[in-house]
Amino acid sequence: MMNLRISPRSIRFRMSAEAFAELGRAGLLQGVTTLGTGQSLHYCIRCTALPGGRQLELASTSDAQGMQLTLSVSPEALAQLDAEAPSKEGIKDEQKDAAGATLTLGLEIDIRREKRR
Repeated sequence: MMNLRISPRSIRFRMSAEAFAELGRAGLLQGVTTLGTGQSLHYCIRCTALPGGRQLELASTSDAQGMQLTLSVSPEALAQLDAEAPSKEGIKDEQKDAAGATLTLGLEIDIRREKRR
């Protein structure tokens, strides 16, 4: 299970421990939310090398059917998250747009879901 949390200055991808394990195995997680207007929001996380020591990078595309958000996470950041004790912090990085506005990106494992079991 994967959730997308959007606020004015941040986008966080939160996933279950099972989804995190799948991301580690397959290198890709995908989700979709149908908006009810004939459009959809597709989102995915992919593990890939990133330039300049970056941990996270967000890309987006859109067309008449909706929008696609792709969060790229470096293999090193994924390994670091896997090695750490469970926490709500996850991985965070900042990305600036062409106008210089900063967007905080986050990748988190939902530890509360694990405690309910």
